[in-house]
Amino acid sequence: MKGETEQVQWSRNVWDRWSIPKHSFSSWLAIKDRLKTKARLVQYGVLQDDICSLCGGGAETINHLYFECQYSQKVLELVTSRLGLGRTYKDLEAAYKWINRRLVQQKVKKKVWNTAVNAIVYCIWQVRNSVIWKNQKQQEGHTAKQIQFLILSRLNKLRGRKMKPNEERWIDSLYNV
Repeated sequence: MKGETEQVQWSRNVWDRWSIPKHSFSSWLAIKDRLKTKARLVQYGVLQDDICSLCGGGAETINHLYFECQYSQKVLELVTSRLGLGRTYKDLEAAYKWINRRLVQQKVKKKVWNTAVNAIVYCIWQVRNSVIWKNQKQQEGHTAKQIQFLILSRLNKLRGRKMKPNEERWIDSLYNV
């Protein structure tokens, strides 16, 4: 029963209303291990190799793509340092659970961090697809800036909601970096 309750809590983080729906959907698929990674496509007989398209350093699984890949690690480092998310996680579920436990009383920060994690998952998946299908790879810094832009654009649309003055100041500080 406890496991069920935890799952409901982190799934609420994935489907947070502040997040862009297609980002939430990508995160949900990633947590459920339903993204069509190269490792999965090899199992289905669609591809012959499962080497990560972004770094070439291992089999492209969900965990590799988001937590072991050198490209993704650099993107994560650039984005999370700005939001104060400088913690490493073993998987996406653990990241959402940590956010849920850590920010029980800080609802706006929790929503921003959920939005950030969803945007990171979505954008890294998009870059991965671009490498495979278009043979185009963008630099880590460009991907990080794209993610930051998506997060800040979303926050801008959500301004004016009931927020405490310290939450408003924190969001304003995100724009000033």
